[in-house]
Formats: sequence, C-alpha cells, structure tokens
Amino acid sequence: KHLNPFCGDEIQLFVQQKDGKIVDISFQGVGCAISIASASILTEYVKQKTVSSLKKFSDTDMVELLEIEVSDTRKKCALLALSALRECLS
Repeated sequence: KHLNPFCGDEIQLFVQQKDGKIVDISFQGVGCAISIASASILTEYVKQKTVSSLKKFSDTDMVELLEIEVSDTRKKCALLALSALRECLS
C-alpha cells in the first residue's frame, strides 16, 4: 500500500506475474481524481508488458500516459501508482 500523506491518497496494487510478464493487475484506492485515474490508466497500460520493460518506465512516461497537464504540486498524486508498481516489481 502506498500513501500520499499530503492529500490522503492511498493506492494498493495486486499484481500477478508469469514468465516475466504482468498477466493481471488491479488496484484498490481512495484519493483525488488524479491518483485514481493514474492508477486506472497504469493498470491497463502494464498488462502483458514485460517486467524488464516496466522497470525502465519513468516518471515522465507516466505523466505523458495521463495525457493531461499535471502541476508540480499534483505530481506526487500522479506518480503514486507508479511508485507502488515499482515496489511490486523489485
């Protein structure tokens, strides 16, 4: 479970890997629209991707995936799910 103490966002990922690929992923979360939207978009994006390719997925890649402008103060919200994914993959 990953938390953003500044605004109270919480994201928990459930990841199933097989043969070095993400075969299933889901999340539970509460928080602002940006953190929930980014978790939803990220879970759809990573399905069937290799773990090695996802380890190279950057913060910039995540913000670009959202296709909206994210202010500096909201970047932690936008990157919360990615932070949780990185922990799952390590």
